[in-house]
Amino acid sequence: MSLITLEKLIKSKLYIGKYTHKWNSKNIHYIRSYIQGYIIFDLVYTSILITNTYMYFFKASKRGHKFLFISTKPGTKDLIKKAGIISGSFYINEKWINGFISNWDIIKHQINLFRWVNNLVKISENIDIDLNLLKNKYNKSLTYFQGVHGLNKLPKIVFILDIDFDNKIFKELSKSNIILSSLINSDINIKYIHLPIPGNNSNIKSIYFILKILISAIIKGKIIKNEINGNRAHEPFNDSAVF
Repeated sequence: MSLITLEKLIKSKLYIGKYTHKWNSKNIHYIRSYIQGYIIFDLVYTSILITNTYMYFFKASKRGHKFLFISTKPGTKDLIKKAGIISGSFYINEKWINGFISNWDIIKHQINLFRWVNNLVKISENIDIDLNLLKNKYNKSLTYFQGVHGLNKLPKIVFILDIDFDNKIFKELSKSNIILSSLINSDINIKYIHLPIPGNNSNIKSIYFILKILISAIIKGKIIKNEINGNRAHEPFNDSAVF
């Protein structure tokens, strides 16, 4: 897979972990060495796990499963939003609603209400209707539901960028049956992550690199699904054009 090469892994800074005094013993298998106080990931293991995650995302996308990208961490929110939009997936990059998973039936009704209010607000722009109250409700809900307004059932797979920063979200997700994937830095407990990717989760280059791979997997899966269903054939997919 041309998306993953040793040169790209190095250029993305994916191999640089946290300081040596910040590490989790459960990640010892993925650590290569220590240089100038930093933990260095073994890129062989990292590339294997990236490939495993890529293939899982690709196959799940081919079967029509839905994906959710999550990060409320400053500096990465726009990337997560872009990843969701480009891949045709859902995303949460602002506020997390407590009980989003455990109280899904209630949340689903709130999302449907948001969709209904959204449609009314659009209609009111063309006709003389005072919907200020609804508009205020819409603007408030926009923070929560902008990236999930088309979600009618829980996603099959969630990619959460940093489970340490978004720990409250991770705890709720870990109690569900949803497949979890994450970029795991050297200080993070890998337990409960079904599709871990050992690597730097605080460097924009490494985050961009991983998101590009996941987006590519999802889009390729959708293309194959469409071709199997007899839809119009697509032009050859160009990885470099993604993200």
